[in-house]
Amino acid sequence: MTATYDDDVAETVLSVWETLFDFPLNRLGGDPSAPPDRGVTALVQLEGAWQGAVMLQCSTTLAEELTALMFNTDATPIDEDVRDALGELANMVAGNIKTVLTQPSNLGLPVVAFGNDYEVRILGAEAVSRVCFDCEFGRLRVSLMRRTDPEAPAK
Repeated sequence: MTATYDDDVAETVLSVWETLFDFPLNRLGGDPSAPPDRGVTALVQLEGAWQGAVMLQCSTTLAEELTALMFNTDATPIDEDVRDALGELANMVAGNIKTVLTQPSNLGLPVVAFGNDYEVRILGAEAVSRVCFDCEFGRLRVSLMRRTDPEAPAK
């Protein structure tokens, strides 16, 4: 395992992607600190021996395309469908990443937010991995967070 878990996160995301979607996702190099064009953020908390979260961020365009593919429809998905699809995608990525983290760890329920003018922070946690990907519909950033202050309130 790498110190930042970047390779573990990338391998997990690419594996889940290949299972669900039939178009390529490419890992990007460079600085992953700037998020992609946001529109949707999906987050799943990890509790137990590993405390933190897995967070996916992408544009609304990418989120809608992934939703349409997951639900096998040509119609533009409604927000509730996007919430369900991106929450499930985050849950699948978190569940697979969890296997390389300290055990036992459990997944919380997915949380999905829409918008462009917000920042997601997990109090008392820091990113131990941020990996960016690109596909024909936009960029995806996946972050693995680890709680550094167990006394900080989880929000």
